[in-house]
Amino acid sequence: MEENEYFLDGFVYELKSTEKYEAIHELIDESPVFKTMEDRKLFESEVVKREQKQSTGFGRGIAVTHGHTDTGSILIALGVSCKGIEYDAIDNKPVELIFMIANPPDRQCEYLRILSALVKLLRKPDFRSDILACKVVKEQETFIRDAFMRQLSEEKCCRATA
Repeated sequence: MEENEYFLDGFVYELKSTEKYEAIHELIDESPVFKTMEDRKLFESEVVKREQKQSTGFGRGIAVTHGHTDTGSILIALGVSCKGIEYDAIDNKPVELIFMIANPPDRQCEYLRILSALVKLLRKPDFRSDILACKVVKEQETFIRDAFMRQLSEEKCCRATA
């Protein structure tokens, strides 16, 4: 799979929910990326179980949640909330960006590489504000896709020299 295919058209969805589990449900139920899933309820159950073990809200308004699925492909969606979502984040602040990754169990190495690249990108000081500064969803999608591809290529370079 091309790295560009992790982010299908319509991977950004503007959330209305302000509560963690409602926002997770809304993102899975409404995001075009997850519409192809045969069993979205099972995927949602996986994501909720993961969140109940430990919140994936890692601070600065960002969460990266994930769960197993049998889609065959790794799928990524982003839920954006202008109001903020009470998420039990490590810094106790509301979350504005929820990245959600659906990963098939047989693609664990690929998933870990994607997760690593995404988290490194999200830790960059201005990344969150740059996403939120994009006023049109397609603009957000292009910005994230391009930044992710650059980060993923840096990951490859680092591995080649390590």
